Amino acid sequence: MKKLNIWILNHYAISPKSIGGTRHYDLAKELVRRGHTVRIFASSFNHFTKEETTVYEKGISKEEDFNNVKFTWIKTPSYQKSVKRVLNIITFTYRLNKVLANYIKHEKPDLIIGSSVHPLTPLVGLNKAKKVKSLFYFEERDLWPQTFIDFGMLSEKNILTRLLLKIETYLYKESDRTIFLFDKAHKYAFTKGLAKGKEVLIPNGYSIQRLNDSIKFKEINEMLSYYKGKKLCLYVGSMGEANHMLPLLELTQTMKQEKEYHFLFVGQGPLKKSLSEYIEHNHLTNVTFIDPVPKEQIPDLLRHADYGMISIKDSPLYKWGFSMNKIYDYLSVGLPVLMYSSLDSIGNLEQSNAIINFKTTEEMKAFLLNPSKIDREAIQKFAMEHYSWEVLSNKLLEIVEEDIVRK
Repeated sequence: MKKLNIWILNHYAISPKSIGGTRHYDLAKELVRRGHTVRIFASSFNHFTKEETTVYEKGISKEEDFNNVKFTWIKTPSYQKSVKRVLNIITFTYRLNKVLANYIKHEKPDLIIGSSVHPLTPLVGLNKAKKVKSLFYFEERDLWPQTFIDFGMLSEKNILTRLLLKIETYLYKESDRTIFLFDKAHKYAFTKGLAKGKEVLIPNGYSIQRLNDSIKFKEINEMLSYYKGKKLCLYVGSMGEANHMLPLLELTQTMKQEKEYHFLFVGQGPLKKSLSEYIEHNHLTNVTFIDPVPKEQIPDLLRHADYGMISIKDSPLYKWGFSMNKIYDYLSVGLPVLMYSSLDSIGNLEQSNAIINFKTTEEMKAFLLNPSKIDREAIQKFAMEHYSWEVLSNKLLEIVEEDIVRK
């Protein structure tokens, strides 16, 4: 296979030094290791921490290199709430179009991957791919606007909803492939006009190299020294409406007399304050909330835990599947996962034998007090074979090679 020049467009992509999901950096790092060139175009304003991560001396873009993965940061306005976020999206879209036009003058990509969440980024990528006659893959990380519809945030009759659905259908039709993270999402896309055979499943994953290279961090050791001798149940990730964390706090309340257990929540989000107030109001001493830690420290943090935790909101959206970053981080260290959900099936993840699904907090408590024996080495082996970026990048390259030959 010839060496490829690949561009990944993701408004919210981050470097490994920042806080948040590093999906595209991890994928790019594996592609670079195989001799390909990868550049990620993203906003330097971190959506998770709401902080600017780059200093611009002049202009609207700046280049940076992380382990031979090239980043082009694009300057956008800061925001805290939805109104200014819309301005941020519009600015990024306009400037991304301008920056890509300048790059095209000097180099030609073989493949452009345009990643949602919002569809304007892939729309710009598709336009540029058509101009240079390169492959274009639309990556739909979340089903926009279906997510908003299913969570009751938008009506199907809303003019914005209709516009987003039209853009989504256009991207399905015009892209060479559509990448999904959920194992049943392609069935949704088929109802919206995606041609069968154009779907690709590339879920979130984890980096074996980061896992192997991870060291013991002094900060992690000091932080967890307070819980030495406890059975540690750990939640890592965002704390927003979609994360449905109240049932996990209700679990901690039912177990406040079980002194050998402690529940640690690591992350940030719009509901963190109200969740912390819940802890104070109920006088819970078996729960601690701490701020997010950098991605490179996550493996060390998880190795200290006995269980990972996740909660999934009761919504028709999840009939298409799910692919939260935290799940693969948990599995990568062989951590069994306590999941609160109403789901009857968890798709491909059922094969891991690592995720124990509960429909009530009473069931979760009963399990913790009388746990089944779990083979952590088997969980880790399963994760390596199915969700490592080494495996997932190989899958992507096989498809790209097939498309290049075809085209």
